[in-house]
Amino acid sequence: LTLWAGWRARRHLRRALQIACSRRSGVDDAEEPLPYRSSLMLLALSYGWMVYFCYLIGARVWVGMGLIALILMFYLMWTWLRAETGLGLLLFPLFIDDLLDAAGNSIFRPQEIIAIMSVRWSYFPGAGSTAQLVSGNVLEGMKIADSARLRKRPLIYGMAAGLLVSLLFGVYVTLTGMYHYGFHNLRAAESSWLTSQVNWGAGHIFAAISNPSQLDPRGIAGMSAG
Repeated sequence: LTLWAGWRARRHLRRALQIACSRRSGVDDAEEPLPYRSSLMLLALSYGWMVYFCYLIGARVWVGMGLIALILMFYLMWTWLRAETGLGLLLFPLFIDDLLDAAGNSIFRPQEIIAIMSVRWSYFPGAGSTAQLVSGNVLEGMKIADSARLRKRPLIYGMAAGLLVSLLFGVYVTLTGMYHYGFHNLRAAESSWLTSQVNWGAGHIFAAISNPSQLDPRGIAGMSAG
């Protein structure tokens, strides 16, 4: 779905790239939420940082690039479906760790398996309960602004400021709360679903390292058909 959406938008994406790389940036895209050049630079910087983060926790660069690209594809797909259909409660159709099991996780180093599972909450489970909610809210806000003929650029700056405040507050709460006391000592751990997912992640890491899977063509064919 993500590739199809990108193909349908190829003319717009080509035009945006041409403007971003020309002297017309800031003029021809003055009515857009962000100048195309700024958007392209922010995408490159954020993608590069996320790949570097994966590298810091033990993944090779190509593994980090592939993992982050898959996560972004999931987000783009979910955001597009939500904005066009309102189906914000959709689960991701597949999870990246399951895809890697079918593709054969024996090609990954133990540190890479730990890295992939450590960022699991960024690609599981969807349904508006993980970080793809941010991109969904932004695109939905842009569609509302377009219908109401509101200026998009002040709106996107306000959204960015709100996200930054929420991020700083969330980091503070995490470091002074859950990180300090430990997840299993919090009331949130009393929820069977949260606890089971945390324990499942640890179990999946152990299983993938101690009993790595090989390439499964039938599994890949089955998921593709699904």
